[in-house]
Amino acid sequence: MCKVILVEDMDLIRRDIREMIDWNRYGFELVGEARNGEQGLELYQKTHPDIVITDIKMPLLNGLEMIRSILALNPETQFILLTAYEEFDYAKQAIQFGIHSYLLKHELEENLLLAELEKLRNQIRYHKKATALNNEEAICSYLLAAPQQSVLLPPLFSSWKEPHACVLAHFSETPLKKELLSLSSQLPSFSFDSCRLSERLYVFFLLLPANSSRAQETLLAFSQELLEQLSFLSSVSGNITLAVVRPQTRQESMRAMFQESQQLLQFQVFFPENCILESSLFHPVFSSFRNFAQKQLEQLCLDLEQQHFSSARRKIPEFESTLSKLRDLAFYEQSIRCITDILIHMQNPTLPLSMIHKLSLLSGTAVSQKVCQVCHLLSDILECIQNTLLPTYSKKVEEVIRFVKKHYAEDITLQMLADKLNISPLYISQLFKKEVGINLTNYITKYRISIAASLLQSGNYKIYEVNKKEYEMTIQILMYQINPHFIYNTLNCIICLARKKNFSAIIELTKVFIVLLQRTLKTMPDTMSSIQQEMEYTDNYVSVLQYSYEAVSPVIWEVDAAFYQFQIPHLILYPIVENSVFHGILTENRECHVTVQIQQRGEALKISVSDNGRGMDANTLSHLRSLLQEENQQKEHIGLMNVNNRLKLLYGREAQLEIQSQKGQGCTVSFCIPLCKFSQKT
Repeated sequence: MCKVILVEDMDLIRRDIREMIDWNRYGFELVGEARNGEQGLELYQKTHPDIVITDIKMPLLNGLEMIRSILALNPETQFILLTAYEEFDYAKQAIQFGIHSYLLKHELEENLLLAELEKLRNQIRYHKKATALNNEEAICSYLLAAPQQSVLLPPLFSSWKEPHACVLAHFSETPLKKELLSLSSQLPSFSFDSCRLSERLYVFFLLLPANSSRAQETLLAFSQELLEQLSFLSSVSGNITLAVVRPQTRQESMRAMFQESQQLLQFQVFFPENCILESSLFHPVFSSFRNFAQKQLEQLCLDLEQQHFSSARRKIPEFESTLSKLRDLAFYEQSIRCITDILIHMQNPTLPLSMIHKLSLLSGTAVSQKVCQVCHLLSDILECIQNTLLPTYSKKVEEVIRFVKKHYAEDITLQMLADKLNISPLYISQLFKKEVGINLTNYITKYRISIAASLLQSGNYKIYEVNKKEYEMTIQILMYQINPHFIYNTLNCIICLARKKNFSAIIELTKVFIVLLQRTLKTMPDTMSSIQQEMEYTDNYVSVLQYSYEAVSPVIWEVDAAFYQFQIPHLILYPIVENSVFHGILTENRECHVTVQIQQRGEALKISVSDNGRGMDANTLSHLRSLLQEENQQKEHIGLMNVNNRLKLLYGREAQLEIQSQKGQGCTVSFCIPLCKFSQKT
């Protein structure tokens, strides 16, 4: 029975996965569940499962941090990553852990989950089978033992009276064992034994003549005929590589000869076809050629850093030829690492998952792949990046894009563009949508938002230094930073409810969700709302969360009705409440709640959001406070950073967030708005 644990913070999703398949029927045992990475790590240490199904984004300890800790305990553990949407930043981190099993929550169904589980179980079985002792393990354990390890000489070796040599055969595709171990009839001129070391690695022990001068000739003749016969076998496809070293006269030297063959086998990556590798093929390389190769690598990396992808692709064939001639494994590994690091850490790469899988091949196993395959893969990746990041458009569409980038701060209309380019509005609208993939209005909005984001990243938050158009766009980009994970999770909840045919819950959840989207996704959202409106929005948000998380309770409001019509920044409360829920309440195994208090303090209105949940230790609190002081955009605590940036933009530094917290005693986030900065509705 294959043991599985499930780590997912959303109760509804976790329950849906638990009930999705009949675990025992298919040979799996679900031995436990956890609500966050911290609990998941504790559960792993108790149950020692074979497979961990885990969400990525969770409170306390996220999925990737948990995986890192588990792999430190047992590198053989297999993982299936659950995510609500394709997120490159998380996926590329998972690549570095060697994890390639991803499931999107909204696509999750029984057959898909079973397929991933079965795939990982097969990998586990293969590993156990490869490491288990069988009838051949006496030879395998002897040959594969570490040099300092004391292992008994196998009986086969002890029976030899004449000198023998070993020929190591590696297959790029798995052959049939019974065909390879019955080659004696195909090579009657030679006396030899064979043994399978792994699915693609076999060793042949060749009896040599006593005359040492003839021994080398016999070994090379056997290698050539063996390669020819192997290529004729019906089960053999792909490339075959034989590693041959000088024969030894003593049986005790067989392990040293085998280890030398293994080292030689690594150089197969430099040969595109079937080949026989022997030490005479490798000679010292002149330093001038090594310097030439290093210069080529530097030029290729420079093109990638500057995103000159066409130039980089043109350099790849020549660089492939250089690598094949140099035959330097360390330089080959260095080259792929440099190239991969540049690609993975490119700024804002909007790349599809297919690209991520290709990058995973480069980042994890490139040095074990042939140079020709890696260079071909690299060329495909660069082509994909070039098509994704640097699309080519027709002349008319390029003119439209140039005009938008130059006049983005003006009121651009379709008619204005049509008059400027002397074409019909309908034609330019259809052409733009066809080539760019979005309509013109959305493109203009996205470009304006990108300009606003750049403004924010510069740290220039003072209102009197920003013109009206940029100010409006800045407010808009901050509102568009609402965490999309909530949207995807809500849609996944609707899918789960649909599977259970809970139609009344679907209707209620969908109604509330529509109200939330209507206020959040306005084309030009209001910068201010009444306190009553913000209370209603926050209550709706929390009611949606209650479908996913059983521990969430309604917000407690301590607000005098006299304040209901006062104006506060639009969507300013719910990110703070969300922070309390996910970082304070869902991490506890006791009843917790969130309280919002609004009071007048002198010339200001003080708004506080408190919870009685987990709280923070002094170091975590100090780190969070320091983040609030920084001007640049942060990747941590996006919700709180969003609110803090908007408050500083609207009211200055005196309005920024203040945080009070103690470990185990909850957390309070508060801010003050000057009374002169808002007014009551009449």
